Amino acid sequence: MKNASHRRYSRFAAPFALLVAVFTACTPPATPTPQPPTTVIREETRILNPSARTSLLEAKPDGTLVFSSVAAASAPGQVRTQDVNPSQLKTGDVIVSEPTTVAPYGLLRKVTGTVSSPAGTISLSTTQGRIGDAIKSGRLTVTNRALTASDVQSVTPLAEGTVRLLADLNYAINVVLLDQDGNSATTNDQVRASGSINLKPSFDVDISLDCGFLCIYDNDLDFLFKLSLQETAKLQIVGKVGYGASLEKSVFRLNFTPITFFIGPVPVVITPRLTLKVRLDGSVAANVDFQTTQTVTAVAGVEYINGWDNISSITNSFAASTATAALAMNATARAPLQAEFLFYGVVGPTIGVSAKLNFDVAVPRDPVWKLSGGVEGTIGIKVDVLGYTKEYSKTLFDLMAQIAQASNTAPTVKFSSLTANQDVDVNICCTFQVLVGDLEDGITCCATTFSSSVDGPLGSGAGIAPAVSKVLTTLGPRTITAITSDSKGATATASVTINAVNTPPTVNISTPFSGQQFYQGLAYTLHGSSYDRNEPNAELSCAGVSLRWTTGVALDPQVTGCDPQITFASPGPRTLTLTGTDAFGATGTVSVNITVLPPPANYPPVVNITKPSSNLVIQKNTVLQLAGTATDPEGGATTTVWDVTSNYNPATGTGDTPKVITLGAGGTWKPADSFDFSGGCEYNFPVRLRLRAKDPQSVEGFDYVMIQLQQIC
Repeated sequence: MKNASHRRYSRFAAPFALLVAVFTACTPPATPTPQPPTTVIREETRILNPSARTSLLEAKPDGTLVFSSVAAASAPGQVRTQDVNPSQLKTGDVIVSEPTTVAPYGLLRKVTGTVSSPAGTISLSTTQGRIGDAIKSGRLTVTNRALTASDVQSVTPLAEGTVRLLADLNYAINVVLLDQDGNSATTNDQVRASGSINLKPSFDVDISLDCGFLCIYDNDLDFLFKLSLQETAKLQIVGKVGYGASLEKSVFRLNFTPITFFIGPVPVVITPRLTLKVRLDGSVAANVDFQTTQTVTAVAGVEYINGWDNISSITNSFAASTATAALAMNATARAPLQAEFLFYGVVGPTIGVSAKLNFDVAVPRDPVWKLSGGVEGTIGIKVDVLGYTKEYSKTLFDLMAQIAQASNTAPTVKFSSLTANQDVDVNICCTFQVLVGDLEDGITCCATTFSSSVDGPLGSGAGIAPAVSKVLTTLGPRTITAITSDSKGATATASVTINAVNTPPTVNISTPFSGQQFYQGLAYTLHGSSYDRNEPNAELSCAGVSLRWTTGVALDPQVTGCDPQITFASPGPRTLTLTGTDAFGATGTVSVNITVLPPPANYPPVVNITKPSSNLVIQKNTVLQLAGTATDPEGGATTTVWDVTSNYNPATGTGDTPKVITLGAGGTWKPADSFDFSGGCEYNFPVRLRLRAKDPQSVEGFDYVMIQLQQIC
């Protein structure tokens, strides 16, 4: 292996992919096999034959070998191929052996001395030997040695669950990769892997020694190691992990039976081990759920001839299989298959082939997710047995390519301001608002149009909460529809059926009060008010006929408005009714009972308050101008006085004791002039403002209006 013929291993195409990639390998061209160097075994090498191997009783962890004594020794010149008497072994000898019961990985040990032992046994202290300690020159060539089910010594589960052999190296697995609380009885915090994996591994080894007196230089040992792997896996990983969590879990290990090769008479014992792992890196969301089928053919290897050379190459093509995942941010899943090759039980070459799958998820973004598949190959060479300064580790190849991405998703739209079959107010409602979202466009989404099955187009809006306002002026059900579209034209529709309804008005009589007396033939002012949420300013118009006053007496006039005047045509009891009718024909009524008296000998003055109007809502320091008229039907002079009554009940005409009002300049007054508001900043109570007038005979007439005093701190 000191010439170019050592490079008989052509560069293989070694494709590989994670979980979803399908690869094929190129076939290397045939090249001539070089002639191996002459095998020269060192004089101090002692090879244990079957009888000598049987005499080995114990191989202790500290390197002590315990033999039983044998009857006789072989001739000195035949010590390497005939029975060996352990008593002949001495310091400096190199013991080499195939696997035995007590040394299952074989032996390559250098004797450092004897150790006291019980009678009938011989104990030797030893240290780990190197292959150059036993061989001066020679070559081991292993080409495409397949590992099959017959080579498997045992399967070691490395995760909770089951690993079951189906056929050949085809295994069914169902294991727990992560259990956050450590309690196998609770499964809602576990990540599990299930499915099957079928392996077809093989390896190549080429070791060439050409030492002088001692193997002390790098160029004394040339080395080649190559792993070929065919793998078909069907796996599903599902479960829950904490945000930002990463995990790595060995699933199972295949322990192969030690395989013995020879350089001349010297046994070289190689024990393969394969370990399957599952690893998640990155920001993993609460849920992980993906499944995949993979077919892999990979070749990875290195050689050393006066320096390390990567003899791996890779070509790749990716094809996405069925895969779903709920991973957030950015996470990479790996399925490393690590192959370790032990020389005489000591780890030598370690080759890892890791399939990779990367979920790159971001919202908003177009595309929302990207799925990339790749392959990574690594190798590590330890020199405890093989050589001197030839430790080596390297990433042989590391490729990643996008294999799939999300297609554009339609936006979402949902009404936020209305519910199905909701009653809404005619002439008031409505603001129609929806919440929209789009994984690609984010907050810039979306263009939304609104329409009504009765009212037609309602308008359009944009953003994540578009809204339009429309006053519904007709009664009855209608379907409101919102159609939103994203930047690529994908649409979503939401509809809601609502019913426009009308609330009947309520009306109130503030003047007269129940039981009040009037005189036939005099004009009196009535005061009424209304509330209707479906009308402008939430009240019926004082103009027109929306408010109608009736008595049920044929000769009495029907008057309209908030403050009409009425003259009763005949004496007798009356039921005075105020009827309010809104724009949709709904009505509300209120009544008081009054009495109309016959004309007296002397009428009381006729009083009318012109300022303020009735049913005002004011605060304690609101300044009002008080004004009114008082006329004596008999033409006499009148005297007037204003008073105010708190907590007045217009239905009964009762309240607190009236307080006489002293008018200010220009006939002004404010509530604070008459009431004590020192008890707090909040108040809410009705008052009656009354104007009284007396004629020369002290007959009194009056008019009054209702006012509400209100303040909320």
